Amino acid sequence: MFSIGYKKNEIVFHDDLCKKTSCGCMGGIRYSKKNNILVLFVKKNSQYENVWEGDLLKYMGSGKGNQSIYKQGNIKLAEATKNNTDIFLFEWLDMYQCRYIGRMILDNEPYYEMHQNKYGEMERKVIFPLKMLN
Repeated sequence: MFSIGYKKNEIVFHDDLCKKTSCGCMGGIRYSKKNNILVLFVKKNSQYENVWEGDLLKYMGSGKGNQSIYKQGNIKLAEATKNNTDIFLFEWLDMYQCRYIGRMILDNEPYYEMHQNKYGEMERKVIFPLKMLN
């Protein structure tokens, strides 16, 4: 198990996070092969509709248009439990800083939902039900 070393709600600089985790510096789902971890991001007022329902986060997968579980970071997140991949969630605050939310686990299998894009068209999105580890 990878130790992220941050406390819940701790504000961290994005560059430091990328170096510490050995993850890339772009995207909402980032995988580190070196550490076998996923770093996920949520952002207010984003095109990605991440919704908290109690202690369950309905986390929308990555990719524009119709999404697939089998593309980009989505497959890594879908197989996280099977591959013993640790998942860490952060919230974007501005272009330089983010807030550590906590360590997450998949609560159930990912599924598809239809969502309306900014042009009023319906698109298929992957939803990952995530819960925070205590």
